[in-house]
Amino acid sequence: MPAFAFRHIKDLHPVFWDKSQKLVKALMSVARKDGKENIESIKDAKVIEIGGWGSRAGTSYEQFIFP
Repeated sequence: MPAFAFRHIKDLHPVFWDKSQKLVKALMSVARKDGKENIESIKDAKVIEIGGWGSRAGTSYEQFIFP
């Protein structure tokens, strides 16, 4: 069966969903400015350099944010 067969891609969906949720949670914890719980506008958020986050996709985000 080819590596990009429909079933292989479909089976990876839960993995990518889980990783994307962890990434959003990690980025939101970094983006909060002045300890605010919610980010309601751009003024409530910090600027994040996203380039460094790309290499963390296969690792646990918690180890980088909460050492």
